[in-house]
Amino acid sequence: MGCHSPSPRGMVRAGGVRMEVDMKKITVFIPLLIVVVCLSTSSALMAEEKRGAPSEGTETAQEYLQKGNESAQKGLYDEARESFRKAIERNSDLAPVAYFNLGMAYASKGRWLEAAVELERAAKLKPNDVMIHFNLANAYNASGALDNAIKEYQKIIAIDPKLYWAHFNLGNFYSQSSDIDLAISEYETAIELNPKLAVIHFELGNLYEKRGMIDQAIGSYERAISLDPKNHLAHYNLGLTYLKKGDSGKAAKEFQKAIEINPQYAEAYVNLGAVHMYQNQPDQAIPLFLKALQIKPEMTRTLVNVAVAYRDTKDFESALKYAQKAKDLGAKNADTLIKSIHKTRSEK
Repeated sequence: MGCHSPSPRGMVRAGGVRMEVDMKKITVFIPLLIVVVCLSTSSALMAEEKRGAPSEGTETAQEYLQKGNESAQKGLYDEARESFRKAIERNSDLAPVAYFNLGMAYASKGRWLEAAVELERAAKLKPNDVMIHFNLANAYNASGALDNAIKEYQKIIAIDPKLYWAHFNLGNFYSQSSDIDLAISEYETAIELNPKLAVIHFELGNLYEKRGMIDQAIGSYERAISLDPKNHLAHYNLGLTYLKKGDSGKAAKEFQKAIEINPQYAEAYVNLGAVHMYQNQPDQAIPLFLKALQIKPEMTRTLVNVAVAYRDTKDFESALKYAQKAKDLGAKNADTLIKSIHKTRSEK
């Protein structure tokens, strides 16, 4: 699937120093399907050797195909290609299978450019094969050719418009390319075809939120949670959306649920602490920030947050301790915070 790294979506101000609220957003792709297809025994028997029967003692097309598969799985690609070539010479009907198998062998080793070349050959011979286009799209995406990946998914949908996962993955690719409106449209179509997959509602909620469609985002996250109540990220994102709407009470409840589901999810502690800071409750925010730092000690924004909270409770030594740690880790506003702590202490 691919995950996006956390990015700030909103901020609350406390004591003159900005405290950041982080949005954790994930995008989930249907995993790359690694398939090696071999002709069944019955298919082999039905396939006549189109270039004449081999002389006694020579290998058949099916045997060369099997040798090619075995070589490809061992990473012996030159040998595999030669065996597949011989299989195709003896039975041209095997060409799509041979190209596909070789392409998938390259894909299994992360050799995406070579995989794409072989899968392109297979696709030309079998243009209506959804599986070939699916794996070709993934090879394009993995090699950085996102536009080509999108085109392959468009071909899949043209072949079968009712494949919900094709609309979902096309939506993912549109989201990657920042075509948000197109991505939303594909996610909505995927939900019409399969309304019971929580991840689609979740991703749609992320895009609604990005578009500023707050109520729609809340609805999507709630539907994702109804389908997958243990999804801590859905609770977390729902909490941030409530915070963006100005409902800190509901936001706090969702952050707490995220923590209950995943006690090691540091960002939920940070944002629950930020809610308490927004409500002028620094004493309740401090243990939450400290728990987040226990999980992720080098979260500079959290170091700044806990320093602000300590400053606001008049624990200036602890405030300076964490502000200095933030500075040592490169926090941009650490110097300003340190000056603020000294000033507040002098005015005590």
